[in-house]
Amino acid sequence: MDINLIILIWVSVVSIILITIFLIKLLYDLSDLTKSMTKGSEMLQNEIEPTLKELNEAVASLNKVSGIAKEHVERIQKTIHNITNGMSAVGGKIQGLFSGLSNGIQFGLKLFRK
Repeated sequence: MDINLIILIWVSVVSIILITIFLIKLLYDLSDLTKSMTKGSEMLQNEIEPTLKELNEAVASLNKVSGIAKEHVERIQKTIHNITNGMSAVGGKIQGLFSGLSNGIQFGLKLFRK
């Protein structure tokens, strides 16, 4: 047999063995990476979970405060509306009083002119 062919076979076998070893190492490293990522995501979830609970509680508190503020604003609006309606009613009565008074004065002046 030719020596070049034997060397080619040995180099090919060694190359295939090396490539197989590197592939196995790559798979092992990828497995470790996957485990690390899983562990990291679990740690992140455990750290974020209490923060999210506190955030939900804070949002709930803000919603309660905004609801109470809305109720107070509605009460103030109703009060202002009632006051303005009362003022307009009183204003209408005062206007009626002054118009009646002016009519009476005009009638009295007409009587004195005659």
